[in-house]
Amino acid sequence: MGRTSHLVYLGADATPLQELVYDDAGYEDVVVSVVRSTDAAVDHLRRTEANCLIVEARFVEEDLNRLLNRLSAVISDTDVVVRTTDETPVDVEADVTVLRADAPADQRRKRLTRLIDRAAADEGDGSTGGSTRSRRFADTLQWHDPGEAERTGVPGDITDTFENTPTAVDTFLNNIVDIFFVFDLDLNFRLWNDSFNDVLGYSDEAIETMDPMDIIVEDHHERTLDRIEEIVQTGESSAELNVRTNGGRVLPYSFTGSLIEDDTGTYIAGIGRDISKRKARVRQLRRERDLIDRVFETSPIAIVVLDADGRVRRTNSRATNLLGLSGDESTPTFADSWQFYDDSGAELDPDDHPVARVLRTGESIYGHRHRVETPDGEEKWVSTNAAPLLDETGGISQVVVAVEDVTELKEREQELQRREAELTRSNAELERFAYVASHDLKEPLRMISNYLGLLERRYGDQLDEDAQDFIDYATDGAERMRELINGLLKYSRTHRHTDDFEPVDTEAVVETVCSNLTVALDEADAEVRTESLPTVTGDRSHLVQLFQNLVSNAITHGGETEPTVRIEAERDGDRYRFAVADDGQGMSPEEIDQVFEIFYSGEDSDSTGIGLAVCQKIVENHGGRIWAESEPGEGTTVYFTLPPESVEEPDAGQLLSPAND
Repeated sequence: MGRTSHLVYLGADATPLQELVYDDAGYEDVVVSVVRSTDAAVDHLRRTEANCLIVEARFVEEDLNRLLNRLSAVISDTDVVVRTTDETPVDVEADVTVLRADAPADQRRKRLTRLIDRAAADEGDGSTGGSTRSRRFADTLQWHDPGEAERTGVPGDITDTFENTPTAVDTFLNNIVDIFFVFDLDLNFRLWNDSFNDVLGYSDEAIETMDPMDIIVEDHHERTLDRIEEIVQTGESSAELNVRTNGGRVLPYSFTGSLIEDDTGTYIAGIGRDISKRKARVRQLRRERDLIDRVFETSPIAIVVLDADGRVRRTNSRATNLLGLSGDESTPTFADSWQFYDDSGAELDPDDHPVARVLRTGESIYGHRHRVETPDGEEKWVSTNAAPLLDETGGISQVVVAVEDVTELKEREQELQRREAELTRSNAELERFAYVASHDLKEPLRMISNYLGLLERRYGDQLDEDAQDFIDYATDGAERMRELINGLLKYSRTHRHTDDFEPVDTEAVVETVCSNLTVALDEADAEVRTESLPTVTGDRSHLVQLFQNLVSNAITHGGETEPTVRIEAERDGDRYRFAVADDGQGMSPEEIDQVFEIFYSGEDSDSTGIGLAVCQKIVENHGGRIWAESEPGEGTTVYFTLPPESVEEPDAGQLLSPAND
């Protein structure tokens, strides 16, 4: 091995030194470390013992003598060479060698060679003896210049490269959030970046005494050693390991390691990335997947997942019980394993199967109802939804099918249809009864009334007082029977004719009612007070009858003198709530419960008991609800709801189940 020396060059371009220190003389063991500032030179000379310092005079910004005085504090036996040109005169006080750049090359080489010879003789074995972490030099000239685009040779020790090139460390290692480290095969850390210190919480001095196992949790030691062995054998490996910081915190990290070999030895370089957030996301995704799996398995609806060929790939337990399907490889296509039937029991065409339609058109299908036969031979009504899942090209990759057993719902619908048919028949019978009542019952009643009148006119003077009272009772009874029949006719004829529904101004309706009841209002000296009333949707003639029955009832049961009837309305959700109140004696709770029953007239009342029943039927035919509230001695208020203008007419379900307040 040739002579060895360590040169420190303070300047911008170290390339010219190569022709000076490397020639046929064979200075094969020379390391040149390039520094770019006075502070960097001072710092480098403090850390590394150098044999020679070469200063580029034109590169020094401060006074050269001041610089040399600063350097003298950290160097004693180091030779100093000031390299200059004619344009940069040198006037130095210190004992230095001045090497002119414009001097003949041979002269410059000889002067520098003498310095190297002396340094090599002093060192003898080539050791600088100054740094415990930089002990070997390259066998060729090294240009440790962080500013140069290219470097020649191979570093003698892996720590030399980074110690002598602080800019590279700062740029490539210390400015990344990942932790970077290098250790030898004796598991001694040789290099690390700032993130290594920051994340793990250890000082440089502590790390120099540690090995990789000191930062890995004990449970992962064996795995770590396996990965190190794999790196040595294959050149690289990776693993997810938990590290423990100086403060005891455990962090998940993803490590990648590579083997580095050169003439000086073998090392393992690694980089680790914090995967705490990724782990948290994985845990969240796992929880969400578990939730979906639980919903999938516990759903009361049968769920089937098919591939693009219609084959069953996944089912829940409900699908197995209801349809006899499973996701094993022996399962045939969905259409082959599941038969569809229509209302008549005929099997549906395969092209009409919901799944076949989705696979053919790519469109989702919802609420397809049909009958199926369960594995135990029972027929069920089901409602099927099917939707495609598309791949990145827009093609169908899977189809999700949800099948709900709607047998009970279908049976209820059929029962509802049956009751609706019975109701239609009942209404028809009632209409026929009304026709009979209006003709067959009213005719003999009219004959009774006529003959009672004839009897009174012809023989009235021959009858005593009791006989006259009997005729009066019979006449009143006939008249009451006539009113009862007329009321019953009105009740039977209060049908739901939605074709007649239209916007109705209830203020105009109340005006019509007051006009119709002029005589009754005058006789009772009663007053009807209203606030602003809305426009609703309904049958105007029925609404006139509704308000007229309620106002008439309020007049009858109002105060003893000058009764007052109040009519108000306010918006209540999607309807208007009306209130018709009187100032009479009110009713007991028992009477309130019966007031809308047909033929109920209460005590001490000569009414037919049909008026409020007719009101209830009219309100329910409009999809509303009617009720009364009263306190004895405080009067009675009848409330009812009606749909506002421009609202769709109530459907049959509302007719059978009036809206709740």
